[in-house]
Amino acid sequence: MTVVLAISGGPDSVYLLYRLLKKGQRPILAHFNHQLRDKESDADEVFVKKLAQQHHLTFETESANVKKWAKIHKKSLEEAGRILRYEFLERVRQKHNAQAIFTAHTLDDNLETVLLNKARGCGLKGLIGIQSRNGFLHRPLLNTRKLTILSFLAHEKIPYRIDSSNQSLEFTRNRMRLVTLPKLLKKNPNLFKDFQIERRQALQKYKTLKKETKNWLKKNANAFSFSTKSFLKLPQEKRHFLLQYLYGYFYKSTYNLSRTLILEIEKLIQNDHTGKTKKFGPQINVETAYHWVHFKILKHERIKANVVVSLSNHTFKNKPISKIMVREPHHDKTPFLDLNFSLIPNGLIKIRATKPGDRFQPSGMKGTKKLQDFFTDLKIPREKRYTIPVYTTQDDVIIAVGTRLDERFRVPPPIKKNHRT
Repeated sequence: MTVVLAISGGPDSVYLLYRLLKKGQRPILAHFNHQLRDKESDADEVFVKKLAQQHHLTFETESANVKKWAKIHKKSLEEAGRILRYEFLERVRQKHNAQAIFTAHTLDDNLETVLLNKARGCGLKGLIGIQSRNGFLHRPLLNTRKLTILSFLAHEKIPYRIDSSNQSLEFTRNRMRLVTLPKLLKKNPNLFKDFQIERRQALQKYKTLKKETKNWLKKNANAFSFSTKSFLKLPQEKRHFLLQYLYGYFYKSTYNLSRTLILEIEKLIQNDHTGKTKKFGPQINVETAYHWVHFKILKHERIKANVVVSLSNHTFKNKPISKIMVREPHHDKTPFLDLNFSLIPNGLIKIRATKPGDRFQPSGMKGTKKLQDFFTDLKIPREKRYTIPVYTTQDDVIIAVGTRLDERFRVPPPIKKNHRT
């Protein structure tokens, strides 16, 4: 099995590398440089590159200004780093047709995550924390203590890098790890064992409730609507889980869901006043009307089907072609700057919305990809996908999706020439 190992150079990922090597596996090393610690970040990259050379392993690396990206997209540094890192890992996986991406999350990491979830007021899913498997993502160290890792590396005299930012109390997770967790361990030395037992119980309960919730929706829901009466017949625990499940369905994550919001939506439904609404996250409104509850996707500008743009005169209804073709409000550039116009039959482009079965070859990639998977990788919510224009030839071959050009229609890069001095 071909495996991509996400490796920072820190003790956890270095330990996982040596464990894999001992088993005879030869992972592809993927290192993401967050550019947060200047020379220290670059030194991490050099360290991992040397590890790859030492063991004759394939090495992939990418860097990004995470701080700048976080500011532009209004994300925390931690969330921005996570998004960009996982996007990079998925590109590496696709490039090498790997069957899995291994990350070195430990038991300590998971306990910290669950404690942070509890502090935020999480549901049952928050008590599970990090999943051992999620699609291509595998986390083989999720039941391994940090102490075990450090003891092994010290005994074997294996070097690793230390991230100095992990000691900063500026970050919530660091405060949890450096301040709160040691205090909890003093009170309860069996904290980790207790956590593993509680997590297994929570996971089993989550699976049971998820199955029951899906069956309830099949019987009681019409699209994203159901009667107030049927909802209020459920025990409170199942009502809360149902709302949590729907939030996760709409946004593909419960990251920003709080217990407060769950309670507010439950109260809205209990009051059962016709015409009352409340936002359920950024893109969903919950409305009560005539003893029914409706989950409504906020309206976006839809893409009109079969709009044809002529490239021969580069205008359409007296508007520049770039203004017509880029309809999403969150994009400010056109994918057609690098378009090879000579490949467009009759110089005509059709604009439509996405449809089932669509595939294209995103620029910079070797193989084709389902649009559904492409949107999932970019974490684009389902309710926004129909607002993203798909540009095709007259015979429906995709040229671009949103601002991402299809590689097959791109102008080939210029051939670099060596100049003698």
